[in-house]
Amino acid sequence: MGRGLGAWSLLLLLGLPRSGAGDISTEKLWMVKERVVYGDDSGLPGPRASLEGGWGSGSGAAAPPAPPPASGLEPGMLAPAFTLDTLDGELRFPPAKEQRPRSFIFQAFTNKSGFLECLWSCQASLVALVNRLPQRSHVVFLSFDDSASTDVRWMKRQLVGVMEERLKNISMFKDLLSRLHFVPIPVYALGNWIPAIFYAWRCQDHNCGLAQVAFTSPELKLTVVAKRLDARYDWIMKIWRSAPYILRDGGDGCNISSRVKGAVAFISDEGNCSYFTKVINMATSQALGVLVYVRPGLPLQDMNCQGAECLTAINIPASIMHFQKDVIDALR
Repeated sequence: MGRGLGAWSLLLLLGLPRSGAGDISTEKLWMVKERVVYGDDSGLPGPRASLEGGWGSGSGAAAPPAPPPASGLEPGMLAPAFTLDTLDGELRFPPAKEQRPRSFIFQAFTNKSGFLECLWSCQASLVALVNRLPQRSHVVFLSFDDSASTDVRWMKRQLVGVMEERLKNISMFKDLLSRLHFVPIPVYALGNWIPAIFYAWRCQDHNCGLAQVAFTSPELKLTVVAKRLDARYDWIMKIWRSAPYILRDGGDGCNISSRVKGAVAFISDEGNCSYFTKVINMATSQALGVLVYVRPGLPLQDMNCQGAECLTAINIPASIMHFQKDVIDALR
């Protein structure tokens, strides 16, 4: 299989707004780039070549031009043997003696993904795994990042906390925990065929990649890049387009505001209203899109509708991102 798509970006150029409260003045012109990073340009550590030329932790040298033989694996084929060091000891496949077959699911985290941050911070997502993991199925949790040891310990704490709340039967608790394996080594350093599968079987279609938003200011000589999470695609079908945009402060979005007409509304997650109310208010205000930022220290949240809200069509794009002080200071 190929090495994946190269990076591409949709440029959302900010036009020159009229100077005034809540606008970015001519002296503080910002350009917003909505972009998605794919494949080898995603910033994820790729497979590294060791000094001997094999695949493993290596020295950080560039990956060899041809993929290893393991990338020829296809779904449905018998997986080769592997050994992994986990937080709870060594995991071997296949085991020495096994009467019934087991299935292994691999899930790799990266802190560069807004989707994965939300997934692992969302109680409902963790509860779904605890309640619905099929018997005889094992999950191996990994991280693409060099912070893998910290990442998987955090992932384990997140899951164990939910298990303690949901599983009061000790035998069920122990059984599930025995089928969850946390590997404190980055994917690229595993030293077996598993990294090749991750890099060969990349998602290469719609909604793939690491969604980001980039703000640049010629006056401040500053570029701010933040990961973003788009609102649910089955609720908001509109996507960001490559066109000039003006960015304006929309407050908390809980009220209609004429200030954001014809601009992208930059609003906080504060206020006593839902994400649906925020977005519908900005759409009613004739904003061209919505960027919601969460308060400092909070994870990205799932921007979704509830109940009858989902019957209302939204015709502007909306995303959520982390608090960015420089952008807010420039707007205010």
